[in-house]
Amino acid sequence: MISVGIEPVYVERRPIPAGASPAVATVNPPEGDNALVTTIAIQGSNFQQPVSVRLEQVEEGFSYPSDKSYPLENIVVDSAGTLQADVPIGLPGGTYDLVVINDGGWTATLPQAYTVLSIDPDGIGITPTHGRVDRVNRVTVSGDGFSDGATVTLLPNDATVAGATASISRETTLSNTVRINSQLLRSIIEPLTLVQENAVSASGAYTLTVINPSGSQGQASINYLVYNNTDNDLFAERNGIWTDPAVVRDGSTATLGVIVERQGGQPSNDPVTVDFYLNEPDNPATLIGSDSVVVDNAPGTASTAGSDWLVPQSGTYDLFVVIRPEESDQESLNGRTELTDANNVISRTITVRPAVADQMAPSIRQVTINDGSTTVSSPDISINLKVTDTRPGTGLASLFVVEYEYSEGAGQWVAIQQSGWLSLADRTFARIYRPAMALARTGWRSLYSGVGCRCRRQCL
Repeated sequence: MISVGIEPVYVERRPIPAGASPAVATVNPPEGDNALVTTIAIQGSNFQQPVSVRLEQVEEGFSYPSDKSYPLENIVVDSAGTLQADVPIGLPGGTYDLVVINDGGWTATLPQAYTVLSIDPDGIGITPTHGRVDRVNRVTVSGDGFSDGATVTLLPNDATVAGATASISRETTLSNTVRINSQLLRSIIEPLTLVQENAVSASGAYTLTVINPSGSQGQASINYLVYNNTDNDLFAERNGIWTDPAVVRDGSTATLGVIVERQGGQPSNDPVTVDFYLNEPDNPATLIGSDSVVVDNAPGTASTAGSDWLVPQSGTYDLFVVIRPEESDQESLNGRTELTDANNVISRTITVRPAVADQMAPSIRQVTINDGSTTVSSPDISINLKVTDTRPGTGLASLFVVEYEYSEGAGQWVAIQQSGWLSLADRTFARIYRPAMALARTGWRSLYSGVGCRCRRQCL
């Protein structure tokens, strides 16, 4: 007996009739755009007519039926183990439990079974940010709200494309776009040439757009740059800003530097000036220091030697790097300036940590993949590390993984994704690179930019 208020409620316990209670094993596809009707296939057992299917979100502390409960439509029972149903248009975005209810009220629930995508593609970035006009360029598009069947397009920015005319203002849809999940796409940019009488090559800046099957779309926050052999450009990537030590601490002196890249143009032995700022670029009051670098290959990379930085108190800061070719190298090639100066200012957020007694970083002794395999066939891999922390170290706490892929189009290794700090309890890192898309000369590597002790001190 259960008492509700002052009135008793009597509960009778009865055995479940054989075969009356359904079971749900899988839902496919596991997500869909709320602007489209999505037909899902549900696998399980003991599905019986009449049957109903619902998507529900239950807040902690509450029970079914939920206020956020939505019946599915056009239910078809193919067999006792398979049924189909339509997810209607307009459901609120989020992840739902799936509930199957047989005749008599017998139910089965598959938690976190289906995700409704409701946002336009947003926060879009592209890696690498540049490629060659005469090569196949494989790119990773990151962001949010990517639906199954999403396409990726490039549109030349007429103001910056060499020889641009109205005849080349068309969009180009990228080929072989593969959706990894709602936050990652992989695409191929074929060699680009302008269709016009003088056959000018299509170097310059392009706008990248992701379009879902529902028509919702979003644009990348930065342009994709396409280079000719003769295009001159100096730039750096966020991951190219480095400190020594890798984790800086309150009141210490660290070395600060950046890897500068040259894409196209002619080799040059002229030094290029690089300025470092804290929180605000081009402000003399925030200038940390200046350095120079010679990038003598085209394409090529070179690092500054490093500038001393008196680290401020604990907190989060933005480091800015300003590359100033106009003060040195002049980016000259028969009088031509660089393709763009939009990539001459780069920033990276850095956390200054409190000073601690343990100043000895752990050491990575060995890195293997899938227990020593040299090849993989699945996008999910297991990374195996052998790490030591010499006394008087305080022990191991976390690790940080950055995945790099070699880009034939960009001619360099580019950072595809990073894990953030992972506790030792979470030892699996999902590899998004799919072997089926590989070129014969394309490889991949994961660089372990740090394994932390309990205070998350990072080492290389």
